Amino acid sequence: MEVDKDQYYKNVAKAYTKRAMLKRCRAAIHLEDRNDIPFWFSVLGFYMPNYSFDFISYTRTPEGKKGTGCAMCLKYKSLDCLSDKFLIAIDSDYRYLLQEPEIDAAHFVLQTYTYSIENHYSYSATVNKAFAQKQNFRNNLFDFDLFLKEFSKRIYPVYIYHLYSLKNGDGLITQDDFLSVWDVHPPKAVDIDTKGKDYLNWLKNKVTQKLANIDVIYPAVELSDIETEFQQLGLTADNTYLYIRGHNLFEKLISFILKQIYEKQVGEYIVNFSSEEKDEYFNRKLNSDHEYFSQSLHYDYPEMGRIKVDIDFIKTIINTNRI
Repeated sequence: MEVDKDQYYKNVAKAYTKRAMLKRCRAAIHLEDRNDIPFWFSVLGFYMPNYSFDFISYTRTPEGKKGTGCAMCLKYKSLDCLSDKFLIAIDSDYRYLLQEPEIDAAHFVLQTYTYSIENHYSYSATVNKAFAQKQNFRNNLFDFDLFLKEFSKRIYPVYIYHLYSLKNGDGLITQDDFLSVWDVHPPKAVDIDTKGKDYLNWLKNKVTQKLANIDVIYPAVELSDIETEFQQLGLTADNTYLYIRGHNLFEKLISFILKQIYEKQVGEYIVNFSSEEKDEYFNRKLNSDHEYFSQSLHYDYPEMGRIKVDIDFIKTIINTNRI
């Protein structure tokens, strides 16, 4: 007998809700992946310290496979399963900037407002705090805030054209096209001895080349209106790094820079190690550990503030329904 998949997922949603209540949690929250748990646990714990939640990282499909990702989360939204007792929390990707409808707290959807969780982990104060927490000494070798602002300013012009292409739906400047501007160079180009200037100079040339190509694709496009539109949503030339694909940013730039800082800090100890031993030692001591970065989050910038507004909205609904 063929399974009614819609009904299957509706039943699963009801089961999640009941399980959360049995565990004395205020609600069940379905996430994209298990790696998202530390982030949302920390954020919800910061803004709603007196509430507990049952986090769900996947759903078994009718075929018995693990269903993960944003599509799995949004399936429950499309089936009208969400409520103040069963919510989803997703990476915004481009949904926020492109203002996709009904991706909001009023529809029981929490989102990152940055492209993904990794963008929050890349916030300069969070990076430094996570490094100090895990290594027990401060980063005094590299100015992440300055580097990320300069990085953002360089990629911003191409990113705006990429967003313009997405809004138009013309497919002329894809995400791969945008990533090719900054994500293909060997990470060793980001040298902390030069404060990343070698990479930034290389990036400046790549952007110049790409803009020349874009001028051929869009010979007479005026972007002032669309720039204003995105500025009103929070995107500026200084913080573009918060709105690009966070996994690439975190793994290709942030983590590599942290590795260099760490190796210099403990240079005396590992000076005679082989490259394999250095890699093994580094990976044992410092990696992209979500626990450390989620515990080091800062809450003093607009993108995190937007999450607070959503959580406050959900909190109001929860409290109202308790009466």
